Amino acid sequence: KNKKLTALILNDKVTEFDVRKLEGCSALEKIVLGASVKEVKMNFTKEYSLELDSLKEISVSEKNDCYASYGGALYSKDFTKLYFIPDAMDKLELNENVEEIDERIGLDYNEIILPDTNKNFVVKNNVLYDKGMTRIFIFPSVITSYKLPATVNDVSTITSSMYIDDGDNGYDRLSRSACNLESIEADEKSSYFKSKDGILYNNDMTELVLYP
Repeated sequence: KNKKLTALILNDKVTEFDVRKLEGCSALEKIVLGASVKEVKMNFTKEYSLELDSLKEISVSEKNDCYASYGGALYSKDFTKLYFIPDAMDKLELNENVEEIDERIGLDYNEIILPDTNKNFVVKNNVLYDKGMTRIFIFPSVITSYKLPATVNDVSTITSSMYIDDGDNGYDRLSRSACNLESIEADEKSSYFKSKDGILYNNDMTELVLYP
């Protein structure tokens, strides 16, 4: 861990870069990838934090054949896949060509911006869904109350969890994206979910899906 490093610039001799090696570099604000980087390794799960709390921007040389940067985030060269977003960004601005979003993408956004020309996703009330609004893709953790659209049948993004070390008392299990959610309401027209007293259940209310 290097807590004083503020910028990392990879020259054109570097061909491979493992993001995990930066774990704990809490002062790091910027990463620059050179033209020769062919592989960026991200060997961690979405429940795992690299503690890159100050990272604001990833930029890529225009001569790089594999990767590109847009809005400070790391994409494939053609902008169809979003790989990585800096932790310190409070606004997520997506490229109009994005088709695939890595499941490890962060969650702490005050605003999600998506061009109307994008054919794969849609933003409603600052939540990112697939175009048909059947699945939640990004649910910002700043949200405290939420009404689930009737079309949504996949809420795994807000029910997935992480383990927090609680010292000698074992582990607490918390949802990363819904960590500030206080109540959830299912649209009354939903065929998949029902809600009561701010709690989400499956449609016949035999299973508790999310307790904010």
